[in-house]
Amino acid sequence: TRTDFVLQDAQWTNTGSGASAGIGAQVVGLYPGVYEVTATTTEGCTNTDQAEVLTEIAPYNGISLNGDGKNDLFHPFYNPIVGQTYIDYAHASYNIRIYDRWGLLVYESNDYGTQWNGKNQHGKECHEGTYFWIAKYVSRCGNGEETSLSGFVQLSR
Repeated sequence: TRTDFVLQDAQWTNTGSGASAGIGAQVVGLYPGVYEVTATTTEGCTNTDQAEVLTEIAPYNGISLNGDGKNDLFHPFYNPIVGQTYIDYAHASYNIRIYDRWGLLVYESNDYGTQWNGKNQHGKECHEGTYFWIAKYVSRCGNGEETSLSGFVQLSR
């Protein structure tokens, strides 16, 4: 008899570095390498296997603040196309910092639920261009270690 299960969570651990990410049903923020993947269904069943990632699976990295209601916000673990947060339990501890091309901090938040709207900490609109972000978090379901991810976001109007 075939039984269909719904994936609730997947924990990816790089077998070389030991770095891990719990990423829900979506895959993002992984770099090439061999990973041990432990999948858990909504029914509580778990299974572990290995998977090789051949290319970087990077977070969404563009926002267009043109008033059309599409791609107007940025969060490193949120994909506006599918409307899903990738690491929905990472908020045991969370911090994101966004820097301009000169390395000046333009935005910082410790609120996992907040997305960047292209404005600086004083509420002024940032200029079009490339901004660099660093997100650090401790998963509620992990081993208590802090994980860091970084990347860039292209802001356009």
